[in-house]
Amino acid sequence: KTNPENVKIFLNDEYRGVIGTDGFNISQLPIGKYRLSVKKDNYFDKSGIITVQYKDDREIQMKLDPKPGKILVISTPTKASVYIDDKYDNEYKGKTPIAITNISASIHTIKIVLEGYRDWVNSIEVTPNGSHTINAVLEIIPEWEKLKKEQQEQRQKETEERRQLIEKRRQEAKEKAILLGIDWYFSARILNPTNTSLYQKVKNPTALFIGADMSSIC
Repeated sequence: KTNPENVKIFLNDEYRGVIGTDGFNISQLPIGKYRLSVKKDNYFDKSGIITVQYKDDREIQMKLDPKPGKILVISTPTKASVYIDDKYDNEYKGKTPIAITNISASIHTIKIVLEGYRDWVNSIEVTPNGSHTINAVLEIIPEWEKLKKEQQEQRQKETEERRQLIEKRRQEAKEKAILLGIDWYFSARILNPTNTSLYQKVKNPTALFIGADMSSIC
C-alpha cells in the first residue's frame, strides 16, 4: 500500500501496475532480492530492496513525499511586504510582486502588509508541484490620509521653528560681537591714546562679526 494512492509500482524496473485503495498484490515471486520502486506525478520517487523468502507473506507500506510548489503574490498597490505562516513567526519573503518557491505542499497563511492599508491575510492550499497566484487588492485605512497630512504639517511646523531658532541665535551672536567690538575700541583708546591707527581700524565694531582680520592690529 502507498500514501497517496494511484501510484505506479515497478519491480526491478519492470512496470507491474497501479496501487489503488486496496493496495497491490504481487504473488508467486521466486525467492531472492528485488528492487521495489513506486512513482507518481508531482511526487518524489521512492524505492528500496526487498528480500523474498520461502512462504513469505508480507505487507509493505510506502509514503511518497510531495514536490514543493510555488506562489506568485501580486498586490494593488505594489511593494507591499509579504509574510508566510503565522506558526513560523511570519517569515518575511520580500516585496510584491514576488514569486515564492519551494513551498511545502500543505495549507499556508499569507499576510500582505503595507503602511496606510489594512493587512491582507488569507490561507492557500499548495498542491504538490503546484503553481498558485494570489492577487490581493489592499484596502486603504480611511484615517490614514488625515494622519499623513497631520504628520506632514507637523514636520513643516518643526522645520520653521528650527529656522526661527537658528535665526534668533545668529542675531544674538551678531549683537554680542558688536558689543565686544565696542569694548575693544574704547579699551584701545584708553591704553594707547596716541596710536590712532590702532583704534581707527576698529571704529566700525561690526567688522569683528563679519570676519575682519584682527591679527594685524593685535
